[in-house]
Amino acid sequence: MAESPLNPIPSLKRNGSTPPPSKPFHNPILLGGEARANDSAEERLEGATPLTTQAFPPSPSKDLPNNFATRHIYDDQDRVHILNPPRPGLEFLLEDLQGQNRRKDDEILALKSELDRRQMDVSEKEERGRKHEHQIGKPARRNGSTDARLHELKRRCEDAESRVAQQESLLQAQAQTPTVVDAFLRTADEFSIADLCRMVEELNDEIYQAAMNISDAIRTRREETNSGGEAGAPEEARKAIADCYGEELVSRLVAHLAADEPDFVLFEGLIQNTFVVWCTYLIQSTCPGNDSVDKVLKGVYEEMLKTRESAVAKNWLAMTSSHLKIKIESDGATEILSCLVAVGGWQLDPSSKAKLNQYVREKHSDIQQNALKVRKIAMEGILSSHVEVFRIPTGRCYSSLYMQTRDFEHPPDDDDVICQTGLGLRYSRTNSKSHNFNPTQWEQGIILKAKVLLSSTFSPLVM
Repeated sequence: MAESPLNPIPSLKRNGSTPPPSKPFHNPILLGGEARANDSAEERLEGATPLTTQAFPPSPSKDLPNNFATRHIYDDQDRVHILNPPRPGLEFLLEDLQGQNRRKDDEILALKSELDRRQMDVSEKEERGRKHEHQIGKPARRNGSTDARLHELKRRCEDAESRVAQQESLLQAQAQTPTVVDAFLRTADEFSIADLCRMVEELNDEIYQAAMNISDAIRTRREETNSGGEAGAPEEARKAIADCYGEELVSRLVAHLAADEPDFVLFEGLIQNTFVVWCTYLIQSTCPGNDSVDKVLKGVYEEMLKTRESAVAKNWLAMTSSHLKIKIESDGATEILSCLVAVGGWQLDPSSKAKLNQYVREKHSDIQQNALKVRKIAMEGILSSHVEVFRIPTGRCYSSLYMQTRDFEHPPDDDDVICQTGLGLRYSRTNSKSHNFNPTQWEQGIILKAKVLLSSTFSPLVM
């Protein structure tokens, strides 16, 4: 009989003789089979015990597996055939691991899909949150802008109320007619404080116009000659200006004038400041041109304020001032103005320089005469109050209470003042009618704010 294609093992026929005992062998191919399909992967990895097969009919023996009969059949010729031969063990393990990998891959894909979905949900929620925050921020920004406008309006209202209070105080001071027991006690004003304020403003305008005319003359000549630079600036003139304003400010001035597009703002400011300083000295002095006499008269006036009525002291000051002979022979303002013109207009030809210096001297004389008129009204024409002009020292921090810029801006209060460009006016008075009056108890108020030039007007100087 031919061999069955289902069984690779050669067929054996049983006969009456006892076959020689065959040694059991371990076939690495027959690992596990269907009987071990459900074993764990760990056991299969460690390797299962191979089944023992023999080429003769099974008989009760402990050496044969229990499922031998179910896995082997015999044909009519008593040949053994193996049903469903077992798969090779390594191939089975490989397929099992591949199946596990496929299941893991499916799980990973499912988890990735779930992660993507959740990330999309989170992104949508974040986008909605940003839109919600943007919608919430709009009212907050509008509220901030409204608060800023409200703060500005409150500040303006406070300034207006302060000015109204000062004007009311001045009106009350002028309306009062104190009882006098002495013919010497005369408090009638020949001029009002408003008249004096108007004259000071006109003096400021004249100072400003003079500075602009000097600047325009130099600028026009520079454009005609198309020359610039600081090489020709006189060293003596620079040194004289540095003694008044400092070397740093002079270097800044020369740099501004030597630029390709020269900036004359600082030059004009220093011209105005020179006039302002000189006018302040003339108006505040009891005896201009004679510092020793001025010092003595001011000492007497201060002692009278301590022991007499303020009106008595003011009348004495007015009478003394009216009888003084003022003679001003020379002043330092002319020298400083000449030095500024020399630094700013060194390119001018001799004829132009002579004309410009002549104009400076004429304007200086006119401004000086107008300043003396202001002094006469402040000391002799107004007796009910002590009215005076005041100066702002260089380097002082800006204060909106008694300063203003030429453009009426509102810079921060910590900005530094480069120089004063316009006179300020303030008053001092007292309602006290007793003797032993202390001048520190005077009620003070600002009538006209001083104009200043601030450091923030210019960009930092690059040396």
